[in-house]
Amino acid sequence: MRQIIRGAAVSGAAACLLAVSSFPALAEEEADWSTDVSIDLPVLDDDARLAGIVSERDIFKSLVSITGIHQPGVQLAFELPNQRGELRQLISLVVAHDMRLVSVLSILKDNVRIVSIRCRGASEQAEDAMIEDMKAQGLLYWVRGGKTHLV
Repeated sequence: MRQIIRGAAVSGAAACLLAVSSFPALAEEEADWSTDVSIDLPVLDDDARLAGIVSERDIFKSLVSITGIHQPGVQLAFELPNQRGELRQLISLVVAHDMRLVSVLSILKDNVRIVSIRCRGASEQAEDAMIEDMKAQGLLYWVRGGKTHLV
């Protein structure tokens, strides 16, 4: 594995640190770890020379990118019971409307699953039809073009 950071080429074990932006689970773990310690991570080349720095900002930007915020389309927000199959129903509806799934984020809070789905369709009209069907599934709000719409 060989990657470039801030103009410095690195390989081997050092490149593994840089790969966090390529693998969401690693980026998430790294971000969680970095909330406990407030330091930047040095990246060393194969000769143990400083090749770059992975900062908290770098990790945060990676996590924001994972959400798909810069992708066109619509974001949908739900509160679901923490039961098997609830999320599957929503994803099936996205697929049934021939939407492209961009990201799914989920967090469990007080035994309620808070879910954000980002997807896009061939047109706003196609997205609007899906949004109407999602209202029956407990849609709380949706966002498109930076504008939030409460249900």
